[in-house]
Amino acid sequence: MTGNKIKVVFISSANQGSISPIVRSQGESLRREGVSVEYFGVEGTGILGYLRNVPRFRKLVRRVKPDLIHAHYGLSAVVALIGKNRNHKLVVSFMGDDILGSREKSGNITVLSKMFSKINNLLSFYCYDYSILKSLEMSKKLLSKRKAIIPNGVDLGIFNVIEKNEARQALNLQKNMKLIVFISNPKRAEKNFDLAVKAVEKLKDDNVFLKPIFNKIHEEVNLYLNAADILILTSFHEGSPNVIKEAMACNCPVVATDV
Repeated sequence: MTGNKIKVVFISSANQGSISPIVRSQGESLRREGVSVEYFGVEGTGILGYLRNVPRFRKLVRRVKPDLIHAHYGLSAVVALIGKNRNHKLVVSFMGDDILGSREKSGNITVLSKMFSKINNLLSFYCYDYSILKSLEMSKKLLSKRKAIIPNGVDLGIFNVIEKNEARQALNLQKNMKLIVFISNPKRAEKNFDLAVKAVEKLKDDNVFLKPIFNKIHEEVNLYLNAADILILTSFHEGSPNVIKEAMACNCPVVATDV
């Protein structure tokens, strides 16, 4: 450590063009507590795409000399494990699919994700210094005893109550519509968007509008949660769905599957 300042490197996917807002929010909360945080964004898909980031990651850790590396998601942890020095401590946050498996539209867990979840389990047991899980369900599936359940937090400076009509005006939405928001990419099979569509269709109300929201900054998500009549979440599984807690911070009613 330099003085009393702990140095941490956060490593996670940056395939959406930047570090996930969830990950960055955690890092910035540490910065406010006086911790030095450096971000490393993994670019590429699949195990080979991720492994191409190892040389770039090694350069970063040689420059920063962190006290701790915190990897978010299982594949990012593999990059960190290969790229770190022997004396670097590695903590891994598993976020959901990396332990529970990814789902097809049918709801079945894919064969490939079953394999990756087993690899993540073994690496956690033998190679990682500590693992963070987001739920009891995930913790039960992890063999390692060096683990803790720490769900993601919510920044109440961003997610808070706004008058509904004010939020709708800011988003250019009609005041008299019945708005149901689905805050995720509908193309992600594990989010089970088809169930949300079928549920809304059962209402048989032309004034009800189901709106998927994704790739938005937190401030805009806050507006949608305040503008909505209901948040719907129909996932087959989740680690610890931040959007539920964010909706609660906005006093937005929630209808969800058992996640």
